[in-house]
Amino acid sequence: MFGAFNLKESADITTFQTAFDAFCEDLQEAGFVTHWRLWQRAYHDGYDADFPDLAILVEVCFKSRAAAEDSWAYIEAAQGPIQGLHMGVNAQLTQSMFVLFEAIP
Repeated sequence: MFGAFNLKESADITTFQTAFDAFCEDLQEAGFVTHWRLWQRAYHDGYDADFPDLAILVEVCFKSRAAAEDSWAYIEAAQGPIQGLHMGVNAQLTQSMFVLFEAIP
């Protein structure tokens, strides 16, 4: 899954990364996620054609397509710590877009 977004003016990258890591660690402990990565955009005239003006990209790698779908159900159930962790991440975002991709074998 990839997500691209900007942080709200009240948020900073260090605070976001702490919240994002805690969120992903919960998903990893639940058995859905293998790893994740946070990217900050490196603006460049040649590479930026047609991409929205979004500064942060996250990458979350699931164990499988089934794990990605089960993870979504886990998050949507909003029970236990994941509810607060998800809210803690989302509260810092603006102009967000997320998309699920599958690796080509």
